[in-house]
Amino acid sequence: MPASRWTRLSLSPRRTGEALYTERHRKLEWYVVIARWMVLAAGILTMAGRVPTAALIGVVIFVGAYNLPAMRSCKNREKFRHINRCLGPLTRLLDFLLLSWALLALGPSETGAFLLYIYVIAGISLVYDWKVGLASAIAVAAVYGSILIHSAAFADGLLTSDRFLGRAVLFVLTPLLVCLLTRELEREREAHHALSRLQGLYVISGELMKEVNIDRLLQMIVDLAIEQTNADRGSLMLADNDGEELTIRASRGIPEEIVRSARTRKGEGIAGYVFASGEHVMLGDIGKDPRFSHLVRNDQIVSSLSVPISAQSRTIGVINVSSTGYREPLTENDLRLLGLLAGQASSAIQNSQMLAELRSLAETDGLTGLFNRRYLDKALKAECQRALRYGHPISAFLMDIDNFKSYNDTYGHLEGDDILRDLAGLIRQGIRASDIPARFGGEEFLVLLTHTDFEGAKIAADRIRARIENHSFRIESQDSRELTISGGLATGYRTHLTPESLVALADSALLTAKSAGKNRIYAAELGMQPQLVSPGS
Repeated sequence: MPASRWTRLSLSPRRTGEALYTERHRKLEWYVVIARWMVLAAGILTMAGRVPTAALIGVVIFVGAYNLPAMRSCKNREKFRHINRCLGPLTRLLDFLLLSWALLALGPSETGAFLLYIYVIAGISLVYDWKVGLASAIAVAAVYGSILIHSAAFADGLLTSDRFLGRAVLFVLTPLLVCLLTRELEREREAHHALSRLQGLYVISGELMKEVNIDRLLQMIVDLAIEQTNADRGSLMLADNDGEELTIRASRGIPEEIVRSARTRKGEGIAGYVFASGEHVMLGDIGKDPRFSHLVRNDQIVSSLSVPISAQSRTIGVINVSSTGYREPLTENDLRLLGLLAGQASSAIQNSQMLAELRSLAETDGLTGLFNRRYLDKALKAECQRALRYGHPISAFLMDIDNFKSYNDTYGHLEGDDILRDLAGLIRQGIRASDIPARFGGEEFLVLLTHTDFEGAKIAADRIRARIENHSFRIESQDSRELTISGGLATGYRTHLTPESLVALADSALLTAKSAGKNRIYAAELGMQPQLVSPGS
């Protein structure tokens, strides 16, 4: 899609405030907590023998008391965002207090305690950003200077003001150096990640084009969209035949009841806007938009992307992904990648639909819409094998329209075609979804009744016969005309069951029904003469 058609509704959030509490920061905080334990423990050990034992025990308890909640919150990402909002700044403050106590105990000239200050400032800059780190550095310098001025080392000239200023400058430079280092590493990481995503998309496009089942294809697209953008949930919506309404055809992370009932009209909501305009929608901070703030309260969604799927200058669907507060917010890179995926999805969907249409043409009868003889032969073979394997009964009902040749000769072949179409509709109405109706040839039809024994087959066959008998067929030359059928029924069990034997038995029963009279059904069994099961008139 041309760049001019891409519309951005709001800016992505900065990585401060709410955006801090994301998956990456949670993991980084976890590493910092562990490292802080180790470094502070090393600092405490250096004080062994120089401070009272009771004080050392107090420090250990103190460190454990405020680090343990931080560690527990880091392990559980659901708790992290809420606990760390208050706990994060508090742990930094307690770090400063502990280090200040160490300086008072050891003296401000102690290099080890000074380096611990540097470590804490660097940790803050990593987890938050350079601004927060710089503010912490200034606070550290103030605390450090206050301790220095009132220390004996300063009064005795052991620690000069020049040395203090050097350390204060190092405090201030630490967050800036951390910022430069992490920014460069972040750029390199993002470039490598973008390249790997593009390479993955190239491989994925080939896999999408291979998938011919439309439902599996759509689910594959949704899964890829979520995984490639690191979102929590997603859906793919396709337009109906009228092009006025979207329905969810594939989803992940969305409750099933919502998927079943969701209907979005053109121009309605985010997806409806994308469908109507053909432009993407990117909401970087939903909580700040009053139109969608309820999504944050109800579903914890903080950012979302909706991208159109276009084909031949029209929008045929929409891909939606969203992210909760426990993950990274969706970014411009995610938007570009989702746009590329939508382009691949469009080609794959059109390819799958075209193959489905070709398969339908190859398997269905063009006049009646029922399955054709070619498909019936494959279905007969597969169902007979299944019946043999699992011991299920299977029945075949073969029927023929009574006196159909005379109708064709009297009213013409076009009227005869209308009768065949109407009769096919009546057959479909009288069978189950698992049954297989097919045009056997000319005016003959066969219904394969799966998992149906002899008694059930008799009921199903007579239901079809009665439905046709009671139907008034419209014919141009007169108001209506009644038609009847004759039928042959056969039921196969595990012994001597083959597609050929099942159809031969049904055909034998049909010939008997035709010779005995009209509008009746005969049933045949292996080694026995066909018997009348539905006498008709």
